[in-house]
Amino acid sequence: MSDTLLTGCGTALVTPFTSRGAVDERALRGFVDWQIDEGIDFLVPCGSTGEAATLTLAEHFRVVEITVEQVRGRVPVVAGAGSNDTAKAIEISRRMKEAGATHLLHVSPMYNKPPQRGIAAHFTAIADAITLPLVVYNVPGRTGSNIEAATTLELARHPHITSVKEASGNLQQITDCIIGKPANFTVLSGDDELTLPILALGGDGLISVVSNVVPRLMTKLVRLARDGEIDGAREVHRQLLPWMRAAFIESNPIPVKAALAMMGTMENVVRLPLVPLAESKAGAVREALVQAGALHAFIAELLGYADTPAGTALPGGAEHVVDALLGALERGVVRAAERGADGSWRAVQWVKRGILLGFRVGRIVEMSIGGHHGEPKFAFFDKHVYTPRGLALDDGVRVVPGGSAIRRGAYLAPGVVCMPPMYVNVGAWVGAGTMVDSHALVGSCAQIGERVHLSAAAQIGGVLEPVNAAPVVIEDDVMVGGGCGVYEGTIVRATAVLAAGVVLTRGTPVYDLVNERVYRGDAEHPLEIPAGAVVVPGARRVGRGWGAEQGLSLQTPVIVKYRDERTDLATTLEGWLR
Repeated sequence: MSDTLLTGCGTALVTPFTSRGAVDERALRGFVDWQIDEGIDFLVPCGSTGEAATLTLAEHFRVVEITVEQVRGRVPVVAGAGSNDTAKAIEISRRMKEAGATHLLHVSPMYNKPPQRGIAAHFTAIADAITLPLVVYNVPGRTGSNIEAATTLELARHPHITSVKEASGNLQQITDCIIGKPANFTVLSGDDELTLPILALGGDGLISVVSNVVPRLMTKLVRLARDGEIDGAREVHRQLLPWMRAAFIESNPIPVKAALAMMGTMENVVRLPLVPLAESKAGAVREALVQAGALHAFIAELLGYADTPAGTALPGGAEHVVDALLGALERGVVRAAERGADGSWRAVQWVKRGILLGFRVGRIVEMSIGGHHGEPKFAFFDKHVYTPRGLALDDGVRVVPGGSAIRRGAYLAPGVVCMPPMYVNVGAWVGAGTMVDSHALVGSCAQIGERVHLSAAAQIGGVLEPVNAAPVVIEDDVMVGGGCGVYEGTIVRATAVLAAGVVLTRGTPVYDLVNERVYRGDAEHPLEIPAGAVVVPGARRVGRGWGAEQGLSLQTPVIVKYRDERTDLATTLEGWLR
């Protein structure tokens, strides 16, 4: 077959949005990479699943552009370009070609309800104007009109019209398309649940909704069926059937977005007039994901408890699930944040929701120390699930006597040194060989790499809520000076040095004197301190208003150099101390 012909399994991509409703470019890039890693054959951004109807033209272009950039030629990119205004459809198609799309997807005109000759004229006009291969999309449930088999086969004779996505649900009509199509034309299922019978009849592939969640399995189903291995394809179909149905328990892509949020892939955000999945239907989606193998049964159970409305009594098993999660965190089996292949960090939302669940199931108990035989009593009261964590000699963690505390659910790798007094909160991860010096604080869910030195009184902030908040990360071989503060939405890359007194938050501008640029985070991106940067406290004058009149200055971190041999020698002592 020609390289322009689409076959196999393609994903009708959802469009990730941030909690504020903007296109989440970072999540989209990661999602595209994951789809390709899972073996998908092609990608279809900005269709109905991608909420194209509520994207501006600039957003539409950007989503396709990002997809093309991230794909890097590995699979075809079929850009949605449909409109019920033929002239507008041609203009959108031109923009999609500029964005780098390899194919175009055009839905039959909705609302206008043209006759068959009008439908044929619409697609012919687009195909005459744009040389990219065009996929005709027949989905009467959305458009209010059907493309009859005779019309599809007439369009199939056009050299630029190379495929049809058939979502009519009419097997007789689809069969007529398969039997009557020319060799240079492919018939793609547009209905996940009907894919197996369509392929058995001779169809060429699928544009899938459910593959947003299970790309590897849907690709396997299609390949088995196309290779004639119907028994194997049937087995995969049956495994996925609960998810195929749950994916449409409400209007697409509402259930898919909810499922991807459960998996921690992206935010559960859709644009009006769509709304998030009804709470009453979340359980059905979770159970379907477990059966499909997309969500571990333990995570599904935890999320089920976490979704119990506030003020409602929690089922008895909730505490057991929290205890299991805290144990997994302490063993380092799971983490509250993880690093992607591109170096970006993201919160693992189900873990944070589980930690928060612990506060709901916990009851306040006394954890006081002393008070016996006339000695002073130090009174402590906390939730019973979050007792101080016990350590054993075999853990390989050096805890110097003097009043340190490590809360349950924190991971400390072998070789960590704890100088008194210090504190590590629930969900924190501290890598091997790191020193947590006296009066230092490692906040909840903070991620500390290997061989880091957290000097006296350093504070590494923690963020539990909102669960999607950017994590606080200190990567390997970083030195954090005394009295430093690193807070929400900040990533300090490997080998950087923070001099005493540096304070970093997402909105802090950091001036790089070496590269003559300014680093700062924003609502969608963390502040990142480059690898090897040496940061010192600085000041900048207030430029206007009363503050300027008074001659005031603001604290500003400044990168004065990057690590060199002299810097490395100055930090070698840290290794000896450990």
